[in-house]
Amino acid sequence: MRLYKYVIVLLGLSVFCQQSPMAETNKPEKVYRAIYQMKDADWYEKQAALWKKEVEHDRQNEEAWYNYFMASRYSLWRGDADTYKSKTEAILKEMGAYIPESYEYNYLQYYNGNRDLSLLERAYRIDPKRPDALYEFILHYEKNGQKENLKKFCRELYQTEDIAPGLLNYNYNMLASTGPNALLFTNGDNDSYPGWVLQETFGIRPDVAVLNLHLCFVDREYLKQKLMEKGINVDVTSYPVDKMSTFLAALADDLYKKYPQIPVYTAVTVYQQFVSAIEDKLYLVGLAFKYSPERFDNWQIINKNIHNNLRLDYLDFNWYNETYLVNDILDDLNINYTVLFLKMAEGLKENGNTAEAVVWKDKALRLAEKAGNEEFIEHIHELNW
Repeated sequence: MRLYKYVIVLLGLSVFCQQSPMAETNKPEKVYRAIYQMKDADWYEKQAALWKKEVEHDRQNEEAWYNYFMASRYSLWRGDADTYKSKTEAILKEMGAYIPESYEYNYLQYYNGNRDLSLLERAYRIDPKRPDALYEFILHYEKNGQKENLKKFCRELYQTEDIAPGLLNYNYNMLASTGPNALLFTNGDNDSYPGWVLQETFGIRPDVAVLNLHLCFVDREYLKQKLMEKGINVDVTSYPVDKMSTFLAALADDLYKKYPQIPVYTAVTVYQQFVSAIEDKLYLVGLAFKYSPERFDNWQIINKNIHNNLRLDYLDFNWYNETYLVNDILDDLNINYTVLFLKMAEGLKENGNTAEAVVWKDKALRLAEKAGNEEFIEHIHELNW
């Protein structure tokens, strides 16, 4: 069975497409990082103006400075790069004049592109329990292959309870969808960090190399290091540098030919345009696609993963999870289970087990309804079995 035509991907590198109506209030609202909550551009523009007033009223207000910066940053995200750079750097320069010793100033300096690790270390000393800096430490030590430090900060991030249980469960199932000693290419924050945390904190599927596709594309030394850890020696500089899809296609093909014993997967959350060149070689097996130029019956693997490897109870009963900001994003993310369940139902029906097929179709429908995805709801109703 080929790639199901309704497969969607919902995670980006800190970018989500969910839109929220602008709040009708003149009071500034907390601005969260996009991995938690994403609003539309108008909302961010309004919040930037409101938080700027708070900053002008009290130049020592660290929270106001943080929210002013983040709102400004997101309002400029898809605009001109030079404008974005000059605006954010101007805000940071002002912050440096008023709150240079604050967590916010040191963290945001690093976050905005000044990769002086001493800034991050200073922020961490001020408040070691705030998760923002922990994510940056994890990324730094993941890129540099410093395993002990990576483990330390993954454990500290887990202890903050910042990652929603639903995201940990989703990433557990993503890892569990892969075969032994696999390479798994992921897309962004919410399908990379939780996987690293599960591996380093609990030893869950340490045999799987979780490779952030964006990092691999822009940082070939990182890619080389991660592949060498698997005993893979290829010329990473030979792969295309102009387009992500051609880069991934060349890399996947090279790995398949030279190291056929090491299975290659992409998370279902990887953007479609990044896998477009290999779409006909990707087979859904769970919350991941397996790369294979040769056809194979992926339904058998789906059946095995669903019944033996995936933790699915949390989709119905996810205790103490009601207040996480990421919940709306999780509902959308879980649409990927809808695709998987429909594939499961399709195979069962083809094998004459219509009664069980309907059970999985109904599970898919419940998730589509929870996400409010009308396209999926309509499609499922049209199945008529």
